[in-house]
Amino acid sequence: MMYLMNEGSLTLPFDYADSSMTILKFPEQKSSLTIVRGEMPPELSLAETVELQRNLFQREFKTVVLGDTRDVVLGNALALKGKEFFCMFDRSNIKQYQMNLLIKQRSCFITFSYTQLHAFTNEDLASWERIKSDFTPDPQWFQSVTEAPHE
Repeated sequence: MMYLMNEGSLTLPFDYADSSMTILKFPEQKSSLTIVRGEMPPELSLAETVELQRNLFQREFKTVVLGDTRDVVLGNALALKGKEFFCMFDRSNIKQYQMNLLIKQRSCFITFSYTQLHAFTNEDLASWERIKSDFTPDPQWFQSVTEAPHE
């Protein structure tokens, strides 16, 4: 099933930066997908941005297990390079298992966090792979974050 993130459009009287979050719940699978958009200083590399996110997990949770970071490609048409890692943490005595993927272009970043309350099975990981590979970025957004700034 295709999910479109844009519910409509607004005409705004000033410039803006998208710092929003979308949470999609999958009740049958007892899992969710959280998509966070925001900005980071353009001088921070993707690897540095991922390390900041990993450090947040370590500071926020008493019990946390972080997997190795690996390079991935998000999407199939206009593929975006990103980094992903596994995380398990304990929130209010409830273990949560999460696959995290982060992409960053200049100052814009997007994170995808696929979360569930049980360890990932092969079927769960196959669903995560489908989510990543089927992502189709909006061409206008893709162009705005990948083209060189005008001087």
